[in-house]
Amino acid sequence: MFTGIISEVGRIQKIEKIDGGKKLVIECSFGEDVHIDESIAVNGVCLTVIAFDDASFTVQSVEETLRKTNLGDLRVGSHVNLERSLTLEKAIEGILYRGMLIQQQPLPKSLKREPIYWSTWSTRKSMRTILLAGEA
Repeated sequence: MFTGIISEVGRIQKIEKIDGGKKLVIECSFGEDVHIDESIAVNGVCLTVIAFDDASFTVQSVEETLRKTNLGDLRVGSHVNLERSLTLEKAIEGILYRGMLIQQQPLPKSLKREPIYWSTWSTRKSMRTILLAGEA
């Protein structure tokens, strides 16, 4: 579970194509504190640590996740927002959330009409019926 508070900005050190996706090596200051199978949100996408060292950790992402998020656009040297998963050892900040991303959308056009902001979203035809895959 995550709170939405970015703990650090990391940098993509290496990208390797693998069968069905990509392996990402991400530089960070907390590499020595990471463990295998830990969940870390990278640009808001929950990924599982498969390797680590003192200065980085490695995760894998499948093709569907690469297509539906901005992870597919990352290059070596790209900066990424990092968020460690929630533990009961730390103060809770932000909000608690869980869920799955089912579609990436461009930012909507917003119209400010006091006291409300109106937004218009476009979706793929297949998304006309909203499928809830998570909850706040």
